[in-house]
Amino acid sequence: MPPTERGKEWLASLLDLLGLETSIAATIESAEVDPDRGDSSCRLTVDHNNLSEAQVETFIGRGGVNIDAIQYLANVSLNASLAETEQSSYVIDINGYRQEREQRLQQIAIAAAEKVRSTSQPEQIDDLSAAERKVLHNLLKEYPDLKTESRGREPHRHLIVSLQTAAEVEEIE
Repeated sequence: MPPTERGKEWLASLLDLLGLETSIAATIESAEVDPDRGDSSCRLTVDHNNLSEAQVETFIGRGGVNIDAIQYLANVSLNASLAETEQSSYVIDINGYRQEREQRLQQIAIAAAEKVRSTSQPEQIDDLSAAERKVLHNLLKEYPDLKTESRGREPHRHLIVSLQTAAEVEEIE
């Protein structure tokens, strides 16, 4: 079964258990999760039109905690019995939440890059999910003079943005 169908079936079952009656659209998007690996991801978009505002807000959760948990469960459940070469990455979205969050992450990346460059001091970014940290790592790869690293242990893991040393810059070139 194609990943789009597997994902739709899994999410429809979860929504049914939650008592939410709505439809799901599934699309394949190239290199969204990890451009370096060339992975494609399956975006599962929940139709919010048949849901109340409260249901949508609950599905997303404060700071996206619920939708992130659902996305994590989808990825673990749908890939558990598959060989690594057959696995897919799943992105769960509702009401444009992921696009809005991605735009906010781009703003965070730009602000962190500007601050590190202007102060020459590392910048710590807190309150990110693992997926969001990965997005920021990828966004900040566009800045050859900067480096990123995740530090700490969940749930207090954070991202550090700092200047590359001269030796590190030479290695890249």
